[in-house]
Amino acid sequence: MGLLGRFPLRVSRVLFLAAIVSLLVVSLPVSGRADDSQVVPVTSASDNTSGNGSSSGSSATYVDVHRVGAGLSWAPVEITPGATGETSVGYAGVRYWFNRSFGLDGGLGFGFPEVSPSGEFLTTLHVEPMVAILESTRTILYGNLDLMPGIVSGNVSTFAFQVSAGIGVEHALEDMPRLALYGQWDPFSVNLYGPGNDRPTEVGIGFLGSVMNVDIGFRYYF
Repeated sequence: MGLLGRFPLRVSRVLFLAAIVSLLVVSLPVSGRADDSQVVPVTSASDNTSGNGSSSGSSATYVDVHRVGAGLSWAPVEITPGATGETSVGYAGVRYWFNRSFGLDGGLGFGFPEVSPSGEFLTTLHVEPMVAILESTRTILYGNLDLMPGIVSGNVSTFAFQVSAGIGVEHALEDMPRLALYGQWDPFSVNLYGPGNDRPTEVGIGFLGSVMNVDIGFRYYF
């Protein structure tokens, strides 16, 4: 009687302990898997957040930076009176933006005088450093320094050299971003007129001249 009374109690204790052990064995792998499933998404999400933050923080760059642009321009220039007077010059030129801050434009120009006697012809080079002031994806505002040596041939053979400074704006078309139109205004100029026709070398300083040194044209970037 005593043995039969104690046997169910021992069996119940063994079953109780076995139940506790089985619960621990089952619960440990589940919690481990739950921890693993929580760690991986957090790490990847943080990496993606940092990547997106770095890309969205970058500012806009002009679309034609690091491209070579070729095109035509027209510039009514004002040389010291006695050389060619006011001369309309057409240019074939090349432009390149080295980075977001600096660019260079250069070309070869030809023109006929509008005021001075006929028969004269102007051949000039055009070298222009440009420094960006404001920039967006399709538009850039810049300051420029235009160096323009020229040779006048015809009735009076001489040379002229003009240095002008001003501002310009270039805009890449929305539908054709590689085609950019630009316009410049150079109100400040210094002109050197070489000797010729029994006249000595002359130097002139211009500000807001009659044609105000406007330059308009286009560049197609490759």
